[in-house]
Amino acid sequence: LPKGELRNISGVRRIPPTPITKALGRIQLCRLVDLPDPITPATDQAFILIYPTDDLSTSISPELSHLGNTQQHLLSLRLPPGKKGQHDFTRQILPTAANFARMWFAQPSEVNITIACESGKDASVGVAVALLQLFVDDDGKPRANADDSVLRHDKATKQSIRARLEWVIASRPEANPSRTTLKRVNDFLLSGMHRSENTCVGTYSCSHSSDKVS
Repeated sequence: LPKGELRNISGVRRIPPTPITKALGRIQLCRLVDLPDPITPATDQAFILIYPTDDLSTSISPELSHLGNTQQHLLSLRLPPGKKGQHDFTRQILPTAANFARMWFAQPSEVNITIACESGKDASVGVAVALLQLFVDDDGKPRANADDSVLRHDKATKQSIRARLEWVIASRPEANPSRTTLKRVNDFLLSGMHRSENTCVGTYSCSHSSDKVS
């Protein structure tokens, strides 16, 4: 292999996650195949993994025993195809990812969050845009006191969401979220859904506590 080149267990060339420069690298993006294998715990790194699935019955994560002992540093989610997946992206993926990220942005020490989906261009980008809106101010700096109040008082606009998408594309030009993904992100942020008591926001363990790999 060329010097410095990494490959995963299947022999696929791994590309290091892309840090979003405007947000000081706190959010990073990659494909699932680019993840280290196994993922090992690190005090300064957390992961949100979005797996495609044909199982329309659940967004609970698949068995991930090969990922090692990541404990609370890993959130793994399933994204079904079609309308079920669109619904789950808004109602489950985004709220749960937001609450997971809140936990890490509230830490006194900096923790970078890597978000991965199959292509590294669509669902992961949508989640990144939502997290950048919720936890990073217009200057690219983490919002102070990343607790429930941040989520419940965020003043998202179409312009601020668009700006954060532009941050992502500036760092990762291959990012190409679908119109459906962007619409779901806008619905989540502009409707105040992330402030609703009916979402998982503020209660990370509400539906995905079993997703943590122990």
